[in-house]
Amino acid sequence: MALNLDVGVATSLIKCYSTLSGDVGACRKLFLETSVVDRDIVMWTGVMAASVERDHAQVVVLFNQMRWEDDFYPDCYVFTVLLKACANLVTESAAAAVHGQVVRAGFLNGIELDNALIHAYSRCGSVDNAERVFHDMSSRDVVSWNSMLKAYVVHGKAETSSDLFAQMDVAPDEATFVALMTSCSHAGMVKEGIEMFDTMRERYGIAPQLDHYACMVDILGRSGRLSEAENIIRNMPMQPDCVIWSAFLGGCRKHGEIEAAELASQKLQELDPIYFCYIWKVRIILIYIRKLWHFV
Repeated sequence: MALNLDVGVATSLIKCYSTLSGDVGACRKLFLETSVVDRDIVMWTGVMAASVERDHAQVVVLFNQMRWEDDFYPDCYVFTVLLKACANLVTESAAAAVHGQVVRAGFLNGIELDNALIHAYSRCGSVDNAERVFHDMSSRDVVSWNSMLKAYVVHGKAETSSDLFAQMDVAPDEATFVALMTSCSHAGMVKEGIEMFDTMRERYGIAPQLDHYACMVDILGRSGRLSEAENIIRNMPMQPDCVIWSAFLGGCRKHGEIEAAELASQKLQELDPIYFCYIWKVRIILIYIRKLWHFV
């Protein structure tokens, strides 16, 4: 249809495909069917955004194509998409190169761009660079703080994340406490993790969601407090999902709780058949545990 070649319609369709996680190939087909002279920066940004989660390298290719073929100068939205691609590529050199272009383009002190830089550097393993961007920001929103907290979590800096939380000058949200509780779980900070869960409800009035309950189950399960973890699962105000039962199963495996592990495996199988193969692997491990205990 000729209508599909209209730049406005094509741009809208590309955005719809991107938002609905549609076929990236269809997005590119629409893009290529438009006239080169009609393409604008909005369309280029749209087709790059459509590829950012599923074909990271293609975003870089499209960016270079935009610069060389159509000679468009990237704006802050293009750079944000490009940084998301760099984060998924987990390449520090690429993130640093884009950072240099951002500085040269004069897009300094933009919260969204700085947040994307923090995320990209964190994913690439460069916490120092993420910190520099964070501390150089003239203003920060909750995403800025959460991005830096997640950077510390990913790189095992639990105490540093707690110190940063104490410095927050904006109200935390649900994602803030997921990051903090995950950090406590990985560091074996059981008391601190429980305190975070209580603080979230009592001080900030944030109702725990599935992610928060999953963190609590993981914190208690890793430390061997499986009866408490199971009690949380049974008293949740919503139905536990696969993530929660997986966290519980992990604690059971770590501490050799066979009956509880079989319960978790059964619940996982009921919730999602995709877990079937994983469940049977766990059961095989439990059989070996039984045999070992029989001979001890």
